[in-house]
Amino acid sequence: MRSARALAWLVAWSLTHCAAPFSAVAPRAAELRFDHVQIFADEVAPVADYKRLEAEAAALGARLDAGEALPAGDAFDGLNRDVVRQLVCALQWRVAASCEARDTASVLVSSAADGAGANFVVTAPAKHDADRAAPAWAGLDRWRAAVDAKRGRGSFGVLAFEALGATSCAAVLDAYRRSHRDLLVDDAVVDLGEGVRVVEAYAYRDADGGPDRGTVLRFVERDDGAPLLPGLTPTPADFSRTPRARSDHWVSNVDDRGGFLDTLRDALGYESKVEFASGVVAAGEAVIESTVAGGGEARDGSVVFLPVNNALSPAGHVAQYLEQMGQGVQHVASRVDDLVALVDRANELRDATGEGLAFLNVPRSYYGDLPDAATLARRSGAPLEDAEAALDALRAAGAVDAAGLVDLELDAARAAALVGDGAVAAAVAESRYANLKDMLGDEFDEAGYVAIVRANVLVDAQGDDVLLQIFTQPVLRRAPGEEAPFLEFIQRVCAKRDAPRAGCGGFGIRNFLVLFLSIELNAAADDARARTRRRRRRTRPRGSAASGASSRRRTRSSRPSPTPLAAEADAPPPATKRPSTPRGGARTAASASSRPSPRPSRTRCARSARRA
Repeated sequence: MRSARALAWLVAWSLTHCAAPFSAVAPRAAELRFDHVQIFADEVAPVADYKRLEAEAAALGARLDAGEALPAGDAFDGLNRDVVRQLVCALQWRVAASCEARDTASVLVSSAADGAGANFVVTAPAKHDADRAAPAWAGLDRWRAAVDAKRGRGSFGVLAFEALGATSCAAVLDAYRRSHRDLLVDDAVVDLGEGVRVVEAYAYRDADGGPDRGTVLRFVERDDGAPLLPGLTPTPADFSRTPRARSDHWVSNVDDRGGFLDTLRDALGYESKVEFASGVVAAGEAVIESTVAGGGEARDGSVVFLPVNNALSPAGHVAQYLEQMGQGVQHVASRVDDLVALVDRANELRDATGEGLAFLNVPRSYYGDLPDAATLARRSGAPLEDAEAALDALRAAGAVDAAGLVDLELDAARAAALVGDGAVAAAVAESRYANLKDMLGDEFDEAGYVAIVRANVLVDAQGDDVLLQIFTQPVLRRAPGEEAPFLEFIQRVCAKRDAPRAGCGGFGIRNFLVLFLSIELNAAADDARARTRRRRRRTRPRGSAASGASSRRRTRSSRPSPTPLAAEADAPPPATKRPSTPRGGARTAASASSRPSPRPSRTRCARSARRA
């Protein structure tokens, strides 16, 4: 019940507290673009193992494209997973290079063959013998320092940016020397070899004002033809089935938001781009400050955005993250062309293999509901007594549940078979996604809206621009209840030009509360599953391991769909609807075609996104 009241409160709050527009860019802002994220993990498997998984996932994807139903695999468990396998299976990203050294092993997982997409370098202690020493960026001392700073846990430990144009490593070094010299890892431009040079600085300051050694900012410049990092040996990789993705923003949880923003301003010329309600976002008992900092547009049209959160209360995800792990990267966001398609495929591959990524569940009432007859009467224009009779019939048929949630399969034709009246039937069908329709109007057709609901995708809007976003469950998590970083995937739908514009649609201010509630509810579900596993282990007779494994198998028909969370069943629906954003003439033109589609991509906005 508290979650529903809190959701309603945020909806009302967001009507009058929207993100401020982008401010002018400081003239001396460094010209940078996202380059790679280095993840410090518990282990990295042999490259051959990942290549076998790539081939298996590609074969399964081909069968899905051919319309074939796949048998279900083992139930997915998000604990103690290999993050490389998760990226390869869920997203069909590829292991593009590797570095096997004496003490560590590293692999480069990328979304594009040319390295221009999203890049993750995963480093872990070696479990094999190798003759060569690790390069400086992959040394075991680096791994140990990062893990120790995160209290023994893996992390997104390095955020790397490529220096472009007049911005050189020497210029970045000089800026740090003038403003924050003590944050430099090495007070020099370090030549890593193979045409790659870097400057590295610790991202944050600790409580005493000194460097917090848990997270590093790496600034890279390369000669033509140089590798992403020296020591990485290219590995043959087929990207033909890999959906395009590129880094969009990287988010930090910090103790001192103002201090980190000062560092970004002094060293890089980055300024605050977006302030969330003067920096304060309240989510139930959790209260945080959040600011998006960034630079100017690079020559390739990209913009580096670095959102920064800090907690103002001891409750909630940000506060728990800081308590358990210290300051660090909360999540990294990658922009894709068709988010619903990516989520659908990731879910199908996870169900078939027991491998990949799982996404946070979202309460169905976020999208729309039909709480009472008065609502149905208002939406349809029917007399109240007719609406009451129709709602009674729908409830009796099981098409609307006690919480007011409408069966996702109940389109207008099926509703008409139960209630008869065309206007009432149309209003019932639209109630599946009424909050989205109120906010976006005819931006998507019916099938597009239903696809968004089914995929559990979150939606926000800023002016005529739309943001679609989804968050994964944590990666690098070892045990229930542990905080850990996660991934975000977004699709930006920009009204003013075909290609997605950096930052258009905002950063999901209206979805902060939903994100935090989903994190807490999913954590509670993880705890419940862990308790169930422990009970089963205690009660399982000896010699029954095989039957226990088979009991985790599921049929395709038993795949869980995005139905309401159990905690929501007893909660009343939100008292207010999500805000209705005025749509301009461009939206009227966009809605000219009403042909339904299996995904939002049949509308103008997703077509534009695909061309980007």
